[in-house]
Amino acid sequence: MSDLIDDDLLDLIVVSGTPSAVGAQIAERNTFADRTTMMFYGPPPTNDAIAEAVAAARVA
Repeated sequence: MSDLIDDDLLDLIVVSGTPSAVGAQIAERNTFADRTTMMFYGPPPTNDAIAEAVAAARVA
């Protein structure tokens, strides 16, 4: 199945990147919502990385 999912499709359904990039993408995509949920797969992010993503979402 992973052979059928290219980067364009992945970009449509998830946000990924550095914590700052993720935060900006969340803010850009959620102009209609007053809250969102972040889920992490793979190694757990550090508290600093989570804080950076949240701060970037607030600023964007």
